[in-house]
Amino acid sequence: MADQKLTLYKGEVEIVFKEDSHRYYRLDKENLTKAGTPRKKSVCGVTTILGIINKPALINWAVSITIDYIKNNLNKIDQEPAKLLADAKAEAERVKRESADIGKEIHAWIELHIKGETPEIPVEENIKRGVISFLDWESQHKVEYLESEKIVYSKQYNYIGTLDITAKIDGKIYLLDLKTGNAIWQEHHAQVAAYMMADIEERGTPYEGRIILRISKETKDEYEERVKDKGWFQKNPEKYPYQVFEAIYLDEDGSTAHQDFEAFKSALKIYRWKK
Repeated sequence: MADQKLTLYKGEVEIVFKEDSHRYYRLDKENLTKAGTPRKKSVCGVTTILGIINKPALINWAVSITIDYIKNNLNKIDQEPAKLLADAKAEAERVKRESADIGKEIHAWIELHIKGETPEIPVEENIKRGVISFLDWESQHKVEYLESEKIVYSKQYNYIGTLDITAKIDGKIYLLDLKTGNAIWQEHHAQVAAYMMADIEERGTPYEGRIILRISKETKDEYEERVKDKGWFQKNPEKYPYQVFEAIYLDEDGSTAHQDFEAFKSALKIYRWKK
């Protein structure tokens, strides 16, 4: 794969993105090689930085997947106990990988659509459901897409990332992020705040808010099976209905972007401290 090169901050900053390794580099014009070319300095991405935050829910999820696998395959315990345990240990990673593939397919379809292409509606049901729900939301608003998959970089804090979408929706400019999964976490709030602040730092884009578009990768039956034993669901199931699609406006009741960005900066400090 060819490296992607781009210039930011009116030519002051040159970035190289290596797609094969998904790594970003800034060209240091003041530090040259013997051949006279700028040396490349690795720049850490937003999602890597936020990975420093502990995610106990993921541990609980993996344990639950492992236990369920053993329960559903207890008939194998006498014949192949070692294989059963090995397969159970690998099950969470398999489910995670399968789920990630669905998310990538949905994301790729929407990206082509935003760029003005006309991709065919997917056949695979989980992907098709996500695409249709996105188009339904789009049809309910006046949407003008401005950019997609834009690399943003902060000179002040030296971090980088790729935002999903900028768009004018019902007359207001928003930064949008696509998430395919079962829930939105606080790290996602910090992530889109970091993208927004880097873009504002460079270009002064007049954002009026951030939107997370969450697209579920599970069916209604899968959702209800997953949450049926949860205390919060049992107490009030009507409060937590299955939703295949959510458009979550983060800043409608007053901007929380600066608060979320402060959380990101804290993660950045801890990440660099650990490094």
